[in-house]
Amino acid sequence: MHETYRGYELYTTWNDEALGFDYSVWSSEKERVACSSEAYFYEENAMIAAKEDVDKLLNPVEKYTCENGEDNEHVEDVIL
Repeated sequence: MHETYRGYELYTTWNDEALGFDYSVWSSEKERVACSSEAYFYEENAMIAAKEDVDKLLNPVEKYTCENGEDNEHVEDVIL
């Protein structure tokens, strides 16, 4: 399966060894910027995970721990 999402090319392929679907994410410069670390039983789930990786690339979130031990998120400004 192939889909364009937010400027990135997403591909899912069957992995015979893992018996599931893998995904890869490619930039407009034809560079692979992300790929699955595990196989997915359903191809749709692999595509959803690929879209989540694109969203993470476009909206980087930095987690840090405050002095009181609580986790907080800091979202960097992204120029699109």
